[in-house]
Amino acid sequence: MLIFVTKMIGDRVPWYKDVNNNSAAVSYNHYLKIKKGMPANQVKAAIGQPHVIEKYKSYSVYDYTGYGGEGSLRVIFEPNGTVTDVVEDGLPR
Repeated sequence: MLIFVTKMIGDRVPWYKDVNNNSAAVSYNHYLKIKKGMPANQVKAAIGQPHVIEKYKSYSVYDYTGYGGEGSLRVIFEPNGTVTDVVEDGLPR
């Protein structure tokens, strides 16, 4: 595990970033499991550990990579730890 800590400038640069090389690979079916309002611990229980966690002043992001490196899934959280948005890009179906 590698941890980067950066100086925060607004919300464009994370003040905390964690890269997990033993993360879960995801598919479109994993994307369908994530609902707005879910707490972060339920997201991890449903689809596994993210590849990257980024924490900003007013939100956090979990980034997942698709199976075989194909596509990605991004889960965005409010400061209270609940999902506000889920974005998938080219995940295997």
